[in-house]
Amino acid sequence: MKNLVGTTEKTNRNDGEVIEKIQKSCGLPKYAPYCNAMIYYSFAEAVEMLNLSVSEIPIPKQGLAQGTFKYAKKHGRMTPYIPQIGDMFVWYKRGAGYGHIGRIVVIGSFGWVHVIEGNTGNGKGKQGIFIKKRNLLNPLDKLLYVMGLVGIHSDIP
Repeated sequence: MKNLVGTTEKTNRNDGEVIEKIQKSCGLPKYAPYCNAMIYYSFAEAVEMLNLSVSEIPIPKQGLAQGTFKYAKKHGRMTPYIPQIGDMFVWYKRGAGYGHIGRIVVIGSFGWVHVIEGNTGNGKGKQGIFIKKRNLLNPLDKLLYVMGLVGIHSDIP
């Protein structure tokens, strides 16, 4: 997953060669939001490199962050609200069926973590895949609220 950091969208509209490969990995159409698909894609690349079955991928093949959260809850992958490297941090928009997801790569203090996210901005006008500093205790951009953590404790592929 770290190898994807710095990938930018071609026109800032969820497009570009790598972004389209990521979308396709989950059956998403071009221009679709891809934050969850980026995480699935990373797992798919890892199991292929390790010659494992796709059944080893710990999240569902779909595009919705809330779908991954609900899957984790159903399959016992929810983790206490104590972040670990590799956990997925999920936000949701109240009253909507969508949210956002990222994978924790650094744990700081007072709720601060660094998260690899797809379908996000770099603060300089570019959209793509970047490491963002987020706080587990606060809403994301005052629009998305923390849903919880999905536990996938491992080195980040």
